[in-house]
Amino acid sequence: MHYTRKKGRRYARSLFWTKRFLSGRNFSLFSTHEDLNLIRALAEDKNFLVKSQALRILVEKNDEKGIKEVLKMIAKVNGYQHVYLKDILLSYRDWE
Repeated sequence: MHYTRKKGRRYARSLFWTKRFLSGRNFSLFSTHEDLNLIRALAEDKNFLVKSQALRILVEKNDEKGIKEVLKMIAKVNGYQHVYLKDILLSYRDWE
């Protein structure tokens, strides 16, 4: 197993949002199908930076739950968060 993937899995459960954010960054570079549940858990994080990182990964992986969560959040938030979430969807290039 890749060293950073191991660290990402460990950091996903950290009490510190910075480590959870780093976990999401690791998953964006080195994730497997096994990591989807951890990424989905990060997508429910209270911290917007952690949550948005995980949602971006789920959208890139064409995860239906992740895409639905982004759409729900777009309807709830305003300002920068709203624009950032729209960018996540717009950057997804595999729309049919």
